[in-house]
Amino acid sequence: MKQSSLQSSRTEEDVELFIERLKKYTDVQELTREMCLELIEYITLDAYVEGQPREIYINYKLLDEPLKDKRSLF
Repeated sequence: MKQSSLQSSRTEEDVELFIERLKKYTDVQELTREMCLELIEYITLDAYVEGQPREIYINYKLLDEPLKDKRSLF
């Protein structure tokens, strides 16, 4: 139970930090490299199938589980 409480506390801290980072960008008109580096952990795409749209998945820093090895997604 204590581990769950520590994890919950850490999650709340991460969310608060992420919100603080977002507040810097409330009135921006375009996405910049700096914003991406500060907010996004990694992005993945579905496999390419001709004539079909691809799903884009954005995993945010502090909110999503980071990859252990970013060179291999599977």
